Amino acid sequence: MLVVLRALGSDGPVTPHQLMELTGLDRSGVHRAVAALISEGFARYQLGHRQIVLTDAALQDFRAARSAPEDVERASEAIRTVIRGKRIHADIATLAGPGRLAVVESTEPESAALEYQGFFEADLAAVLLSAIPPEEAVRHIAAASASSGDLRDLRNEFVHRVREAGERSSLWNVADRELCVPLHTSSGSDLAIRLRPGSGGARDSRFFVALIGEMARIEPELFPHLL
Repeated sequence: MLVVLRALGSDGPVTPHQLMELTGLDRSGVHRAVAALISEGFARYQLGHRQIVLTDAALQDFRAARSAPEDVERASEAIRTVIRGKRIHADIATLAGPGRLAVVESTEPESAALEYQGFFEADLAAVLLSAIPPEEAVRHIAAASASSGDLRDLRNEFVHRVREAGERSSLWNVADRELCVPLHTSSGSDLAIRLRPGSGGARDSRFFVALIGEMARIEPELFPHLL
């Protein structure tokens, strides 16, 4: 179990197959170690139930480990509970730097490690900026403009979406049928979630708002109330 704990601390999040390669254990050995770590509260599965990562408590003892923004663990658990069994994808995103957005957890592991290249095209970015002080939002927009070149029309449309997200505490994308919602974190860190249909799914905004309502009942301090 210790060798798996060390691998998670230095290389996580990882899949069970990657743990086999990192530790030299066979499949059953990895399964038993992961199950034990989860039962002790040292590890957990990320969204999508494919990758394993240390819990916040364990991360405190592994300063060199790959950490995630505070409160992401609580958000992940609430999202996973609510979307279980449904054809729904979810992402948790944060502001990774001036004018930069990154997905920190996702039901699709391949997208979790990717940064959005088009900051002004991302509804998650607009939602995140709507929940921070205006002067900080302006700095992000300026940084994104500097790295993207002359995108005045796109930037102006993005500012409109930021305002809309601030008024509604969410942003519904009719074309893509996606709902983005900011999280109210205890530490003031910037987090937002995106809910979107899976393959073959066709959902309206009321369906996703209802899901957010279920999450709010699980973690009322994290999820805003949508009127």
